[in-house]
Amino acid sequence: MVPTSDDVSITLDFRRLELAGVDSITFVRNLPQRLIDHTGFVHLHHHNELVLRGVNDQWLFLPGCRKIEALKVLLKRKQDVWVVLELDAA
Repeated sequence: MVPTSDDVSITLDFRRLELAGVDSITFVRNLPQRLIDHTGFVHLHHHNELVLRGVNDQWLFLPGCRKIEALKVLLKRKQDVWVVLELDAA
């Protein structure tokens, strides 16, 4: 991670983290507070079918969904974030 200036806003994309093999829940837990403070947005993507590489966490927001759990961890550390919800359902 690089140092951030006061006017930089970070967007966390849990799907991209998970696709890269990063545990998004652990990532948020271990993210330095100065970067949490700069986090302004979370991008969540709901997809209605199996997606690239068979990552079924991209499917539904059900109990235990890693993206929702990572968001909960983030909201315990910072409550003023915007959630961008992308719906991709037929």
